[in-house]
Amino acid sequence: MKNTVLAGFRGPYCTYSLPAEQVQAFSAIRRAQALCALTDVRIEFARVTVREKLKATIKMMKLLKWNAPILHQHVRKALEETDAAEKVDLLMGIEGAVSRRIYEEWALRLPPEFAFSGRNRRPPLDPVNAYISYCNSILYSLCVPPLAKAGLNTAVGFLHEPGARRHSLSLDMAEGIKPVLSEYTLGLMIKKKYFSPDMAETTSSGCFLNLQGRKVARYAMKNAMYDLFGQSDHDRLGWPDSFWEGMKDYAETLVKSVVRGKASPAWKHLR
Repeated sequence: MKNTVLAGFRGPYCTYSLPAEQVQAFSAIRRAQALCALTDVRIEFARVTVREKLKATIKMMKLLKWNAPILHQHVRKALEETDAAEKVDLLMGIEGAVSRRIYEEWALRLPPEFAFSGRNRRPPLDPVNAYISYCNSILYSLCVPPLAKAGLNTAVGFLHEPGARRHSLSLDMAEGIKPVLSEYTLGLMIKKKYFSPDMAETTSSGCFLNLQGRKVARYAMKNAMYDLFGQSDHDRLGWPDSFWEGMKDYAETLVKSVVRGKASPAWKHLR
């Protein structure tokens, strides 16, 4: 029997009906993953994750046609710095510094009516942050099923600290697609005037997209998935088959890497 994975906007739900030999295979994969996370090999996997995030950021800037040579230079320098970083917290610092520079650029480029001055979350405080947080939360959830289906332990990440109450590996996986599926789609929707400040509502708990805003975000993400993973004639759980195939390929590549104990790029669109 095959394992079945169900996913919804509120989060992933995985159920398995597996023959004994597949259970044994999953156990071997998880042992190899734990070994990678608990030894010096972890830094190699974390380094690959940051490099994929930075490459995706460059792709986002190119798609938005940002004429920002100094910013491009800063990101490319960060790519070089990842090669010398020997600790995970240093890699997180490199990625964080680039993210801050990117959001400073957003603050300069976005129309003033969006009142964007920088990234904030938990809760988001303005329409731009509400859009980014909404898209990121979807991607976080969508990354879990392919990883779990491949036999990986989603609680054990490499860049993000492993944790029993969160899917740290899903956070790692999402780094290579967030800049395009969240941030690029935001810029595109604002440029085309499909997304406006009135598509978010501010409450005492924060600022969140309303129904129309959520529809626009999902529409934009779906179309960007075609650009990243190719056209698809069919959807699965509301998202293109080509997207799911790309996610499956990432998970299977990661499995091969952890079993070998050697990190390698997993996102095809960034290779």
